[in-house]
Amino acid sequence: MHYELKQGSLSDLPQVYKIIDDRIHWMDAVGIRQWNVTDYWECYPESYYEKAVHDGTLYVLKRTDDGQVVSVAVLYESDARWADQQGPASYYVHHLATRIGEKGAGVEMVRQCEQLAAEHQKRYLRLDCPIDN
Repeated sequence: MHYELKQGSLSDLPQVYKIIDDRIHWMDAVGIRQWNVTDYWECYPESYYEKAVHDGTLYVLKRTDDGQVVSVAVLYESDARWADQQGPASYYVHHLATRIGEKGAGVEMVRQCEQLAAEHQKRYLRLDCPIDN
């Protein structure tokens, strides 16, 4: 399968919401306590993702054959949660999620985010995740 990383658009959002919602339900099913126990949609409503589109921070990984979104992430240039914040020298990956059943999409998303970071002269790609994950 071939994929392409693109900035997300408003037309991608229905697929983005479904990927995230499916992952929230999957976390319930497999006993992972993360987005499913934090009122995710209250903290990050649809308007959050609309703003990410307008800000140019929403990225989607799409299949090249049919254009389906298979992974999503928001890339920030700063994140106050990092004690040694590197500012514009880094991309901070938030809200990384993949379509259920799309084997290898997460690895490919991170690989292509690394490539994007290098193209934008970033020294670091940092993934937001719980310390116990």
